[in-house]
Amino acid sequence: MLNRMNNFKYLFLFSFLLSSGTYDISSQNTGQLWGLRLNQEFSNLKDKRSAEYHLDVKNLISALTRSPLINKKERSDVLMDFPSPEGKFINFEMYESPVMPQYLSEKYPMIKTYTGRGLDNPNDRVSVTIKNNEIKGLILCRYGRIFIEPIPNKEGFYRISYSENQLDPLKKKNDCSGFDYDCMIIRTESENKQLRDRDFPYCVGEPEPCYTIGDTLVTFRYAAILTAEANNSVADGTVEGGLAWIAAMANQVNLVWVRELSFKLELIENNDMLIYTDANPTPELFTSHDMYTELPRVLIHLTEVIGPGGFGVSQDNLLWEYGAVFNTGYGGGLAYVPGSTSANLPSYAVHIHEIGHNLGSGHNCTSENGWRSSFGGTAMCNRGNTLPGSYGDQYSSHTIDIAIRYQQDMFSYNNYDYQRGWIREPTDNTVPGVMVPESGFFIPKETPFVLEGSAIDSDEDDLLTYSWEQNDASDISFSPPDFPPETGPLFCSIDASEEGKKRYFPYMESVLENNNFTANTEQLPFAEREINMRLLVRDNNLYSGAFNYKNVQFSVDEDAGPFRVTSQSENELWETGSTQTITWDVANTNDPNSVNSFFVDILLINDSWNNFDVVLAENVANDGAYTIIVPALPSFNDYRIMVKSSDNIFFDINNSSISIVNTHNAVVSIDTTTIQLTLPSDSILFYEREIGNIGDIGSILIYEPIIEINQSGDGFLSFDGVNDYVDLGANMLSGNGNFSISLWVRSQFSNQVIIQQRNGGFNGEYQLNFGANGQINFWTYRNGYQWTVTSTDFYNDNEWHNIVVVQDASINGGRMYIDGSEIGTNSNGTVYLDGGIHTYLGADMRDYLGYLSGEINDVHIFDGVLSEEEVNVLFNGGFGFNTTYDHDGFTSSEFLVASYPIILMQGDTLLDVSQNGHDGVLGGATWEGDLSPVPIWMSVQSESHWLGYGEFEPILVRTDPTGLEIDFEYTGKLIVTSNADSVPIEIPIIITIADDIQLVEISVPFQSNWNLIGLPVEVSDSNCNLIFPESIEGTLYSYDGTYQADTSLISGEGYWLRFVQDGFTTITGEPLDEITITLYQGWNLISGTSQISIIIDPDEIIIFGTLYGFELGYISSDEILPGRGYWIRASQDGEITLTSNTLARVAPQDYNLSGKANTLSINSSELYFGKDVSLEEQFSYSLPPKPPAGGFDVRFKDGWRLAKDYGEIEVMSPYNNSLIISYNVIIDAGEHMNWVLSSESNDYIIEGSGEIT
Repeated sequence: MLNRMNNFKYLFLFSFLLSSGTYDISSQNTGQLWGLRLNQEFSNLKDKRSAEYHLDVKNLISALTRSPLINKKERSDVLMDFPSPEGKFINFEMYESPVMPQYLSEKYPMIKTYTGRGLDNPNDRVSVTIKNNEIKGLILCRYGRIFIEPIPNKEGFYRISYSENQLDPLKKKNDCSGFDYDCMIIRTESENKQLRDRDFPYCVGEPEPCYTIGDTLVTFRYAAILTAEANNSVADGTVEGGLAWIAAMANQVNLVWVRELSFKLELIENNDMLIYTDANPTPELFTSHDMYTELPRVLIHLTEVIGPGGFGVSQDNLLWEYGAVFNTGYGGGLAYVPGSTSANLPSYAVHIHEIGHNLGSGHNCTSENGWRSSFGGTAMCNRGNTLPGSYGDQYSSHTIDIAIRYQQDMFSYNNYDYQRGWIREPTDNTVPGVMVPESGFFIPKETPFVLEGSAIDSDEDDLLTYSWEQNDASDISFSPPDFPPETGPLFCSIDASEEGKKRYFPYMESVLENNNFTANTEQLPFAEREINMRLLVRDNNLYSGAFNYKNVQFSVDEDAGPFRVTSQSENELWETGSTQTITWDVANTNDPNSVNSFFVDILLINDSWNNFDVVLAENVANDGAYTIIVPALPSFNDYRIMVKSSDNIFFDINNSSISIVNTHNAVVSIDTTTIQLTLPSDSILFYEREIGNIGDIGSILIYEPIIEINQSGDGFLSFDGVNDYVDLGANMLSGNGNFSISLWVRSQFSNQVIIQQRNGGFNGEYQLNFGANGQINFWTYRNGYQWTVTSTDFYNDNEWHNIVVVQDASINGGRMYIDGSEIGTNSNGTVYLDGGIHTYLGADMRDYLGYLSGEINDVHIFDGVLSEEEVNVLFNGGFGFNTTYDHDGFTSSEFLVASYPIILMQGDTLLDVSQNGHDGVLGGATWEGDLSPVPIWMSVQSESHWLGYGEFEPILVRTDPTGLEIDFEYTGKLIVTSNADSVPIEIPIIITIADDIQLVEISVPFQSNWNLIGLPVEVSDSNCNLIFPESIEGTLYSYDGTYQADTSLISGEGYWLRFVQDGFTTITGEPLDEITITLYQGWNLISGTSQISIIIDPDEIIIFGTLYGFELGYISSDEILPGRGYWIRASQDGEITLTSNTLARVAPQDYNLSGKANTLSINSSELYFGKDVSLEEQFSYSLPPKPPAGGFDVRFKDGWRLAKDYGEIEVMSPYNNSLIISYNVIIDAGEHMNWVLSSESNDYIIEGSGEIT
């Protein structure tokens, strides 16, 4: 295949597409509205549970108010970042989600509620409530449950915390193993459980839901009492403030209710009558502060003040469905099960649990009476007893089962009419269909297994998340780790995620540590029993969430297992191409009467490289041993062997790591010419540059694409010496290993801190500072001072200096370099650093002194030793040296922990470009210098990969012109580092922003079977399936001497493409007015511009008469239609130009021989005979290569359209001998001679005109 240069694709996303998927164009970096602040309460916390932030409330509220109403069911382009206590930001798309009815909203217009769905995980949620110029927030996400509360008497300051408020029950000692605080329930009557299998009541624990969830939104009116005491504690003590708190609570409950149940709370119209203040004191009914006494009074009080509602009221008379009181003094909460009322501490953690009881769910904990179907991971039972990364802000599927059953059927009679809801609105939301493995198989005991399912959803905007949950109840009480052998759950519930469709049992980290369990959350089955597992699927529709599940049931055979990989029990070194033997203990798993697994697959896994699995062998006999040849793989040190049943779910992993060494050399193939682009100001463009490995057979190319944007000038951080600092966060450096710190600093003062990792514990810390006389001093401390270095010279000369400190375990200490030269070394012991301590620039934030008066630039932190050569590279490289990849003698990018070049000159965030997430927060420090920052207009969208010999793939570069100037040139580089080259490959990138680019639409017809097609415009994505979605996949062929399968189209080239039936397709893109095409001697496939094209051939390389299109067969043409492909023949290599410029038109030569020669037409394809032409003219009657198999073609042998006296006719036809032959003879064969058409069956004399069928 010819190597085509500059092979690229454009993808334009224009701003009018915002409503259908391109959401980041108009998003704001709302993370810059939050500024981390230090105070004494938070600064010494090692395990940071809370943080204080300053918020630009005005701008945040302004952005929020642009959010669409949630019931509009349109995708929001309002994206917001909210912080965690550790300084991480979670991203959400925001919607207005009213919980107050119209009357109440009009009465209190300054109270509004909003809901956000996570961008990284659609299962994440945020609730934001606005009251006047304050917000109250709750985030449910991968970091946990995060509360955002205004700090009293500190306008604009907010507490970001994992604890809710001073009444948070989670702060108290937890004496109850089943849940997180004191909780009691009162059963309203003795329930007829109608017990089914595994001790679940009817419609609970079923293989599939009894009722659909998500096609109807059920709204319940909510009457909430807030006592004056609670109002003063958690709100501002006013009616409006208390009502805002209640509105926030309803919106927070809806985060879970809408997602899990398609239920929604809405406040009653006069809920402000239930907000009590010092001026309107709490009724005497709620002054005992005893939840047992006060719960029955909720119904009484609501009936007196609001009217009939809840339990015991018929549907026609209901004014409210659910009610609650929030009061101080309770131990937690109390609720009726099922019931309409609850008594709660003013806490979301309490209320989401208690209102779950109202729905009809008990705790369901294995340690109690009830179903005993859970021991952790849900709001109803021990929320935090779950796997890492899960936090249990969800209901179990069993709670959902009973809640939906009661809403559909009600508990009993009309006492429970409230359960039906106030409004039941059909939503047209499609419930996802769920697919799981077929039930009925056996697995061995004490053996890991994996479950994987899937789901489909026809709603485009829904984002599916998954989780596997056990569906078994225990007939005895127990608490982990004392699992009973034959009953109850063995595995905790976990949070849903997009990756949750596949779950390893136990947690993969436990398997890799050779454990059968995960703390108190998982235990492999160890006796004969039945196991039921459900795949839970949520569609995360924010208006009416759909929820579905499907059960898979299997059994454990106690006579089989444990299945174990017995080889590679200690570390081994393998070379690619070597032979290795894998052994395992079959453990009766091939018994046809039980587990019945006769075959296994052998895989190589490596979690450090994009979680890939390499299949070493498939469907090999499950006999305990197999010999493999180590395939071509990257050289890594942490491979493991997995032996997995081919037709079952069980597997095992060997006990130790395997290192693989690949000695074959990879070679990079990539076009290094400049990427020069012009794009509209209102678009995002994706550009592809292909990379491949053309090295040794068996080699592996490991590469990483990196982007650099060129900027003008230098920026730095300025500190005023009074109270400025930068907080770089915790978990930067930890332990007693090697580390290096490099930075530039300038000052003319003494006794100032430059950088430190130090807190009030006096242990595991370091500090770099200007000493008393301007010397540079670095010290470390843990149970006494460890290594320390002080310069002899003074450096407070108001000049820039590069300082590098290095801890080196090989010398039991460290050294310091200034301006590239070593100025001191010390071996008094390496320091063991405490990773929980924050790192700060410019101040001693332990004692709030030593503030720097000066400037800092380019801070780089490594967990390895920088060599003296590298120190000199950093010094000589000056400002802006890129430490994210190895180049110019710098080789320590693999040790990079954080890197802070100054590339932004606004906001409160110091960006860490290492992608390790250590962004700093400015505490007063300001941006200075002559740097003219430009937006980050370019990024790599594709991840780094590895390529085997002969493999190619695209590197995808994203360019975003937002904020760039029109007609201004911006430059940067695409840098490719790899294991093949010690010197990175640099590809210049130049973009120019155009004011406007017009689009055209071109309609291209096609016929059933084969067509010649082309690409007449620059399009969003040149993938064939997108341009011609009606085509048959895998039938695109280009030509470069032979037909080559292709997937994407290039303007100017022609292609064969096959369709099922006749039709049209419309192609939209940027118009092409002129194309220059390289032709090669012989036949070429070409296509034209956006309008009818003609050919400019300055070197006269085209053979006239050889431009052919294709319909039912080849047809001669003298012009090129948009979207069609054409054959053309060249006498030699060269270039032609296709243009739509009418001024360039010339009269075509006529090579049609109709009326000049005899004509033979087969199914309308004409051949000529009986006429002699010159040698020069002969090639004008040649025909292109035959179409692909299945096409129609007629020609004389050897590809000619004209024969003089004799010619063999070749017919290629898909029409099953259905041929129509016509003729027109105008030139006699000669005296005593006839023209004869011969076939295997007959000879036909042809004279004059006629037809043969």
